[in-house]
Amino acid sequence: MASVAERLDVWSARFPSPAPQMLRYLAAQGPRFVTVDELAQALTKKPTGGHWNAGIADGRRYRAAELLRLSGNLADRPGPAGRE
Repeated sequence: MASVAERLDVWSARFPSPAPQMLRYLAAQGPRFVTVDELAQALTKKPTGGHWNAGIADGRRYRAAELLRLSGNLADRPGPAGRE
């Protein structure tokens, strides 16, 4: 079975930016609730407009963040291939 980090890599590869960055941040938070404002600030993005909304829609459509959170917390794990 694939590790949580491997599943995160698979999901991230399927979506255009900023969805992969959103997923990585949300997965690192574990089950903790994250507001839109916190997510935007963490990604240094403005939480409005088509680019942002597309990222949110992709994550919701596939419930990717929930699936990753159910798999475990990534907070203490390194990013793929040494990236953070």
